[in-house]
Amino acid sequence: MKKIAASDMAVAKKTYLPATIIRWLMHIMCPQPLQPNETGINQEPMKAAYKMRSSFLSIGILGILPALLIFCGSLHAQSTPSLALKSNMVYDLTGGINLGMEFKTGPRSTLEVPIVYNPFSFGNGKKWRHMLLQPELRLWRCEAFNGHFFGLHAHYAYYNVGGIGSRWMKGYRFEGWLAGAGISYGYQWILSPRWSLEASIGVGYAYMDYDRYQCRKCGELQAREKTNYFGPTKLAMTLVYVIK
Repeated sequence: MKKIAASDMAVAKKTYLPATIIRWLMHIMCPQPLQPNETGINQEPMKAAYKMRSSFLSIGILGILPALLIFCGSLHAQSTPSLALKSNMVYDLTGGINLGMEFKTGPRSTLEVPIVYNPFSFGNGKKWRHMLLQPELRLWRCEAFNGHFFGLHAHYAYYNVGGIGSRWMKGYRFEGWLAGAGISYGYQWILSPRWSLEASIGVGYAYMDYDRYQCRKCGELQAREKTNYFGPTKLAMTLVYVIK
């Protein structure tokens, strides 16, 4: 007796498996007629039941297949967003003009690039003038633009502020720049296919280089200082509009 190698058997199984499935489906949808009666038993009720069973199975299979195709197509169409426009409402409350873009870089990663500009001075010599750039690379837990995410951000800012903050800061005006980096955590809620709401908070480090003046409007230069700052570096409640 001729021996068959294991690899040949695997090829044979792989070759005949689709044919077996096709024959099984054909048997269900188009069953073979019953053999001639050799026992004398009336087979008419059995034939009727056999035909009814095949009809129901055929209708069921033909009805399920289009539904599966439609369902799979809808899942493919519902892809995650790839580009969004954003505005941080916390900056809006302080008079800051801010706008951000977020780009999808992978199935669970995005890049956010926000810019904040505040050219305004308030009454009584108070000012919070600054320009801030804070790009952030995000890793989402499940999918981009939905649910939990962790971020790694960098920041650079130029500022001219005075008359605000702690008692010590209120008596001076600070003009300079800062740079640093930090980490953040946030969550995004989907409100509709186009709108989302996002909350995030971050901590990190900033190197600050500034000139300190005696009073808020005028005065001689008091000191040129450099400071290392560790603490909160981000606070956001952001409104998100999905472009595509």
